[in-house]
Amino acid sequence: MKIINPTSKHHMYAAWLKSELFRMKTDLTPEQIKLIEQPNFDNPDENEQRKHLLFTVYGRSAILDKIPTELDWFEAEIENKDSSGIFILPVFDWFMDTGGNFQLTNVQRHLSPNRGYCLKSIDSPTEVHHFNKIDEISKNPNLISDDMVIISSSQNKSPFTIIDGTHRASFLIKNDKLVGVKVFLGIGNMQDCFWSVERRDFVQHLSGLQQLVKAGAIW
Repeated sequence: MKIINPTSKHHMYAAWLKSELFRMKTDLTPEQIKLIEQPNFDNPDENEQRKHLLFTVYGRSAILDKIPTELDWFEAEIENKDSSGIFILPVFDWFMDTGGNFQLTNVQRHLSPNRGYCLKSIDSPTEVHHFNKIDEISKNPNLISDDMVIISSSQNKSPFTIIDGTHRASFLIKNDKLVGVKVFLGIGNMQDCFWSVERRDFVQHLSGLQQLVKAGAIW
């Protein structure tokens, strides 16, 4: 990763909000939209309001509550050498579309419209939406204009895990446009981070998902 500038989690929150504004805009007030489109990071109250929007209104607490709170944040740029070391957060519904290891480059070969799952907690089979979302991006390039959020234990050494922007990154890698993309990079200890591929039990996690594939619960 090419480090551009040190930054803060509040800049990252604003970028994440902006990346999904197209989806949420009709549910937000004009004041909330202004917080996203015209952020004042020197205003602590604004920063807290954006955090509330991202965690609660956007519903991203399920992800953000499981990453370390004390990370060093940087504005960075993806370099050519980074591509093979970038992974999608290891949630089960990305397992098959990444060839069973969450590596972003594998999306080029394994992305399929026929993915789905049927787990014990779900009454009927559910279609995975990744193929359709990436197809939507291909029809609307404006959806790839905002920065992605990536976490890692190192500035210059892979792996790097995407926690926001998985569909945009998949579109970009499929179209050979990933290099040069700007990201927010959070650096810290990822061994106990549930959403990082650096988590200490990652191998066991992959094994458990493979068992679900063999049982026909993920396809």
